[in-house]
Amino acid sequence: MQPLQSNFAFLAGHDPGLARLGALAEWAFHYDPPTTLGKLRLFAELLAKLVAARHAVEILPAESFEQESRTEAEARAREAEAYARETAEQKAAREAEDRAVWEALAAEQEAANVALAGQLRSIREQAEPVAPSPRAALLQQSEQAAEEIELDEADTRLIIDAKLRAIGWQADTNRLRHALGIRPDPVSAIAIAEWPTDSGPVDYALFVKGRCVGVIEAKKLGTDVPAVLEHTKRYARGIKLGADEIPIESPWQHGLDASYRVPFVFATNGRPFVKQLATKSGIWFWDARLATSAATALPEWFSPQDIEEKLAQDLDADRHGLAEEPFDYAGLRPYQRDAAEAIEAALVEGRRDMLVAMATGTGKTRTCVALMYRLLKHKRFRRVLFLVDRNALGKQAEQALDNTELEGLLKFSSTFNVARLDKKSPDKEDRVQVATVQSLVRRILYPRRAGTAGPQRRAGLGIARTHPRQPRGRGQAVRPSRTRRPRIRERRLILAAQDRSRERSRRMPIRRVRLASFDL
Repeated sequence: MQPLQSNFAFLAGHDPGLARLGALAEWAFHYDPPTTLGKLRLFAELLAKLVAARHAVEILPAESFEQESRTEAEARAREAEAYARETAEQKAAREAEDRAVWEALAAEQEAANVALAGQLRSIREQAEPVAPSPRAALLQQSEQAAEEIELDEADTRLIIDAKLRAIGWQADTNRLRHALGIRPDPVSAIAIAEWPTDSGPVDYALFVKGRCVGVIEAKKLGTDVPAVLEHTKRYARGIKLGADEIPIESPWQHGLDASYRVPFVFATNGRPFVKQLATKSGIWFWDARLATSAATALPEWFSPQDIEEKLAQDLDADRHGLAEEPFDYAGLRPYQRDAAEAIEAALVEGRRDMLVAMATGTGKTRTCVALMYRLLKHKRFRRVLFLVDRNALGKQAEQALDNTELEGLLKFSSTFNVARLDKKSPDKEDRVQVATVQSLVRRILYPRRAGTAGPQRRAGLGIARTHPRQPRGRGQAVRPSRTRRPRIRERRLILAAQDRSRERSRRMPIRRVRLASFDL
């Protein structure tokens, strides 16, 4: 099956085989990547043969990769078999013969290298400038063309259009432009290109239900994106909006001079996010509602629903009641309250990654449940991902969510909807999702295989609950059989194990809870 449209269709006028192989590789990319690799290899081989044929370059026949590998394997097997049958005297004689042959070859090669160096020296001395051959000119043109293949700003906008349309935005940089009379309406989510500002037109203005929620600036590939983001902030301050297009809580004042009329600022150069090239890739995002917000790189764009959920968050929850919220529920101990308060204070400071270390049996899960309840109650986050490394910890977390009593003797799962381990994708109403690392990776990297194809609900806070496995062996307690009374020797072993257990309890291993604040 060949797609109706292909990026390789222009090659049909040069060679139908190239166009067909390219189209097949493109079609199989999302369904069978190994097939794509095979077709691309055939494409490269055919292209090389066509180029060589048109420039009268002879291609010597050679075995395929599979044939070469099979031939080499068979030869190694024969050599190993013959080597195993040799006696010690035969091995010594063969090694002496091989050594003599290699010494002779090395001497001949060294003499040939000396003669060749002298010949090249004489040729260079006698050579005169000559016009480059057609083949050399073709090589130079190829190198120049390769250097010119670079995405410009127009190409970046086409990439942005496709990405935005895939997640629910109306986007077309050539058709949906401010100069063509396109304006937002009260029901649609639309990205309007070339929207006017005091500093010139911004590439995109994002509107949800008629109100502007963000601006986007696109640059060519290779541009430093954080620097572009700083430039885009000027558009967020000077964008020209009508009374019905201004966000409800606008403006957001930062000091005496900076006043932002839209809450979200984006910048990109079209390259997917690569951690090793963080400043040269990704979608960089900044939340203008809070002066302490830090710019972050996003792997993908926000959908209209993500934008609405972020606008519903209370970033000043610490001043609107969270700091004064009492800890008279969930039965927290003083050190658990200290841990929750330290996490909340770090969130106020703008920290995005935190590590909480607590000893075994000190109530990490209960602390996390109380913390999630407080943050969700005051709308500091809209959704929480509770991540574990195995199902046993996930079941433990689900039981804690079902049994922990909060305000009014209500359980957590009775107050907020919980997406449990067996739920592949959370619903819109779910506020906590419990998942294992393995299932989460499968849902992200292999959505079709995991049955989670389509847009996924995003979490604003991630909690990773870890529990290091204890090695078996040394210090392991000896348990007697339940069917009979332990003998004297077993009793001594049990007492010794109990003594070691009490000694280990003074050095209880530390379990860790990792928290991360997402802009996803």
